[in-house]
Amino acid sequence: MTEIVKIEGLADFQAALRRMDGQSQKMLRVVLNEAAEIVAEAAKKKAPEKTGALRNSIRATSQQRYAVVSGGSSRVPYFGFIDYGGTVGRARSSERYRFAKRKGLAGARAVREFIPTGRILYPAFLANEAEVRKAMEQGLTKLARDVGFTVENG
Repeated sequence: MTEIVKIEGLADFQAALRRMDGQSQKMLRVVLNEAAEIVAEAAKKKAPEKTGALRNSIRATSQQRYAVVSGGSSRVPYFGFIDYGGTVGRARSSERYRFAKRKGLAGARAVREFIPTGRILYPAFLANEAEVRKAMEQGLTKLARDVGFTVENG
């Protein structure tokens, strides 16, 4: 007897995979990481390269239900300032303040035009959204077939 499982979203898909076996969870994270890596690579190309630290801080990670592309670290605390802009000064982030002071920017007060969607991460996603969707669709379809699900479009 064939059991029909209708999956509406990723959470339902993940629950169905969990019922199958434990290895499929790891396979799901691989699919999510591969899709996120598309954005991470595009973001690295958009990132300014003075020392390479900012570019090298961009990474793709995933949990069981989602993937994230992020940038910055304790060694690159200025990532948000470079990506989004804003004002750096005494009333702002101490890490950004130290960065601005070290760089000699306007008496330790730096102003960079604030762009809500950023200059690096979100534009990299928007430029590659179709490719990310395609990678997710292909990866999830392959995963579903590999664990024994019958896949139908729609």
